[in-house]
Amino acid sequence: MDFPQWIKNLPFEQHQFLSFHLESKTCDIYFSEIEQGTFISEHLHDNTVLNFVAEGSVTIAIEGKTVTYTTGSWCEIPRNTTHTLKADTKARLIELWLKS
Repeated sequence: MDFPQWIKNLPFEQHQFLSFHLESKTCDIYFSEIEQGTFISEHLHDNTVLNFVAEGSVTIAIEGKTVTYTTGSWCEIPRNTTHTLKADTKARLIELWLKS
């Protein structure tokens, strides 16, 4: 599966992985493509983040509790909570960064 062209036409950010950005009043939405083996070290966000795994597998550790999420699963990362992420396979995530 690949993100449709209208998503790829959105503004994008390239950090450790590529994210296409769509902004709304209640949340920022990121359509992220993460290469297998990518590891995001421990960090936190000011926002609650809801991750939907559109494709692939990622392992996320939230305050020391590690869970693997696969295609079709959701993960909630509460605001100001330390976490890590590792892409077990090439993965596509839809991330909802809630504005509160």
